Amino acid sequence: MAEAGGSFKINAWQWKPIVEIAGRAGIVDDETLERMNYNADAPVTAAQADLLAAAIDEVVATMVDDSRRMLDGRVTSEPDDGRLHREDLTLNYSIPRARLQELAAFCRASRGFVVS
Repeated sequence: MAEAGGSFKINAWQWKPIVEIAGRAGIVDDETLERMNYNADAPVTAAQADLLAAAIDEVVATMVDDSRRMLDGRVTSEPDDGRLHREDLTLNYSIPRARLQELAAFCRASRGFVVS
């Protein structure tokens, strides 16, 4: 929930790459990052939300339309086939470029939010 009153709903398969971006950028402390990973009422301040938006913008700048960011940071233009990859669970986590752009806009407008 954003302090400004809005919310941004995202599924777990798309959320984990966002947590990875926040972690790589050092936006939040380790405890908050862990709580973000488990949707455990992790507070993100307005300043941190702005930093996350900027980090997402940097990622988006490396992507082409219809591409997606994988959990390990790779970018692929291969569409998500929708199947559960049991042999390598990390392949299940990705977020499309357009969804990243939506989240960056939400972060900027949010004035901070809680991951829950």
